[in-house]
Amino acid sequence: MRREDAKPQVLKLWRQWSNALGAVGAVPPEGKAVHLFWAYLKARHPHVVDFASLDHYGEVKQWLAEDAQPD
Repeated sequence: MRREDAKPQVLKLWRQWSNALGAVGAVPPEGKAVHLFWAYLKARHPHVVDFASLDHYGEVKQWLAEDAQPD
């Protein structure tokens, strides 16, 4: 998958995953949400993180941080 295509897909899956956790009252421990989401991505959606990068995890973490910032 191209990086340009992966970013919106990752953000969409992040929101779905976060909402699903919230719906069942599951709140990841402080600082662990991105790590748990990364494990979920690799297990359930490996094609999404199959883009050229030296640091897939770091790049996804950065995308999530940017998305969390207010406009």
